[in-house]
Amino acid sequence: MVTATIILQMAEEGRIKLDQTIDRWFPDFPGADRITVDQLLTHTSGVYTYNYDRKFRHETGYHSSAQLIAIAAAHGPDFCPGTQWHYSNTGYVMLGKIAEQIDGTPLANIVKRRIARPLGLKSLRLLTRDSTPAMVVPYKGQTRANALVETVASGAGAGGIVAEPKDMIRLLQSWIRGPILSRKSRNHALADIFPMFGQDMGYGRGIMVIPVPDARFPTIWLGHLGGSPHSKAVLVFDLKRQTYVAAVLNTGGKGEALVNTLLKALDGP
Repeated sequence: MVTATIILQMAEEGRIKLDQTIDRWFPDFPGADRITVDQLLTHTSGVYTYNYDRKFRHETGYHSSAQLIAIAAAHGPDFCPGTQWHYSNTGYVMLGKIAEQIDGTPLANIVKRRIARPLGLKSLRLLTRDSTPAMVVPYKGQTRANALVETVASGAGAGGIVAEPKDMIRLLQSWIRGPILSRKSRNHALADIFPMFGQDMGYGRGIMVIPVPDARFPTIWLGHLGGSPHSKAVLVFDLKRQTYVAAVLNTGGKGEALVNTLLKALDGP
């Protein structure tokens, strides 16, 4: 959500066009002259997602953006750009690198200047390799705090954002109500919703639309889900209840189920 917001802000400023191809920034990436910035945003680019690579899945520690993009390049595309949908962490790593080239500064600085500072989000930041372990809550069984930071800091643009729940909620509030994006950009982010993983959930541009088919209180969530085999983060706005929820688990549990339970508790007996 943070990376997409930054790219949409740059589009508002006329510093990037969403329909332009990415060969300007990645001239050697396979098929870059047919992949657009917007397709990276919507996960319709066909760019292979590095976390599916068998070797990567058995490695720990830090991986640079260049290394992750190289993994995707070696695998080649999953499909022709614009023909299908598949979540690509590599695509968002590439968006992070594009933002860095446009602004001429590291992505961590961009996040601070464009997102955290204007909204007063004191805890929100992009982890870097040299961030202090105290900023990250370890998951169950994790004993090496430095290794955890390096793992989370890998793939800047596709993740690595840390924040207290209250600042996560303020981020989503600013996305939905402003001022972090214009109404035009918010509408554009939700203009094309692509089915996710064959489920009822849909993906726009850095934002998920999640129907909740509860028998008593069916509703829709706007926000984003994220996580790893060891952790889960849920940040959503319940449209029917007009309620924001941020939940983070470090046990690998079902974050969506927890959030739904919390929301249902608001309904009373």
